[in-house]
Amino acid sequence: MWRELAIFCVLVGCAAPLRTALAKDTHKVFVSSEKDNALTIVDAARGEVTGSAPLCRRPRHMQLSPDRTQLFVACSDDHRVLVRDIATGKDLHRLAVGEDPEMFDLSPDGRMLYVSNEEDAVLTAFDLATKKKAFEVRSAASRKASR
Repeated sequence: MWRELAIFCVLVGCAAPLRTALAKDTHKVFVSSEKDNALTIVDAARGEVTGSAPLCRRPRHMQLSPDRTQLFVACSDDHRVLVRDIATGKDLHRLAVGEDPEMFDLSPDGRMLYVSNEEDAVLTAFDLATKKKAFEVRSAASRKASR
């Protein structure tokens, strides 16, 4: 059942609190849980849980780098995006991207991270080479609220 669920979630997408990502050249599927603040690793070929680890506070959206070697996780209550190396399982970076990151996307070349910060209704563009904010765009609703 895990295999079918994991494959379904990767191909179609699952509603919160389940988030998934499938690693490069492996059958590893990463599943986050907002309730447990944890990451579960599933071998989709065998349909078995192979590990779990603490992740961050309120992990939300997850996405793999374009080369599928790093896992990016929006950590809403930490106000960061966590970058984890898939091969080692070690955290590489904790990027301060703004208030309550919920969703994000990576540029096709993997150089930029575009983050939707839910609480402030702000888009933050983050340069991954320099690990610094490139620019920020406030939504119309956010601009009206700050007046």
